Amino acid sequence: MASIEAIGPEADVGRQSASAFRAFLRQLRKNRLGMLGAVLVLVVMASAIFAPLIITHDPIRIMVGPRLAGPSPEFLLGTDQLGRDTFSRTIMG
Repeated sequence: MASIEAIGPEADVGRQSASAFRAFLRQLRKNRLGMLGAVLVLVVMASAIFAPLIITHDPIRIMVGPRLAGPSPEFLLGTDQLGRDTFSRTIMG
């Protein structure tokens, strides 16, 4: 007759994933271009999360006066042809 053996759950699954993550971080620290990419991704994520706190003007409000204005302390990247703040639109985008 054939015998059937039960296979128990592996206890090292959590330890293997943690060691794989540590190996990934170790390789990432060695690669300067990879570190730059990781920092840029974190900056983009932070600007997306904190966008309502960063923007200076309403990004969809059309302003009559400052059309096609250049960069200034009031409008960091200037305005477009409808007078909307380009910096606020970029951050919210």
